[in-house]
Amino acid sequence: MVLGVFGVAPGFCLRLIVMAFPRGHDRRKELLAEFYEVPYAKRPLWVASQLEVAVFEGFGSHLAKLANKLKTRRAAVYAVDIVPTNAGRLDLAVGAWFPSRHELATSGLHKQLQAGICGNGARGAESVIVADPYIGDIDRGDEIIYTGCGGLDNLGRHVADQSFESPGNVALLTSHLAGSPVRVIRSAKAKQWGPSAGYRYDGLYLVAKAWSEASGDGPMLCKYLLVRQSGTSNLEY
Repeated sequence: MVLGVFGVAPGFCLRLIVMAFPRGHDRRKELLAEFYEVPYAKRPLWVASQLEVAVFEGFGSHLAKLANKLKTRRAAVYAVDIVPTNAGRLDLAVGAWFPSRHELATSGLHKQLQAGICGNGARGAESVIVADPYIGDIDRGDEIIYTGCGGLDNLGRHVADQSFESPGNVALLTSHLAGSPVRVIRSAKAKQWGPSAGYRYDGLYLVAKAWSEASGDGPMLCKYLLVRQSGTSNLEY
């Protein structure tokens, strides 16, 4: 029956087959040109043989094109959701206080409800939270030696290397390379400079340095020197 259809109207069948290829695909024109070079008596079988090619090559091209569109769309959504604003654009005074992470996220100051670093590698870090420090972290108020994220077990021990390719760590690295400011928020867990409760916005800092060093447990850590940006209100807490 199938061969009968190809035999009665091979040209019509070929035009249906070429629709398996995306619009503008070179194979569409090539198949139609090749069709008229095939002897009339052999055209039905030749057209039937192109069906398999269309299924694997034509629909495969459609799927690849669709996959690329979805990948691009997901990347765009991720960038907009995670880093929707620049660090310096929020109109919040230094010292603004928030009772919880939820209120902090709602304000737009730090949108991550759990992670300490908000940002990505493409646009840099938007904000960081200084809380219960890693061993080796130093908070001098105007300068902070800050450890990146990852590599800890449930007991707080470093059991794996941190990587500058992870989202939070690469975000701070990008801010360092670009010279862009990062909002610093201290929690009540920050010992010397933290508020008595909740979270406090302490202004803009520049990522002056980024490096890697071994932890006391052995695995490598991502480290950053955050320096308070000149012109920012003084810390008086």
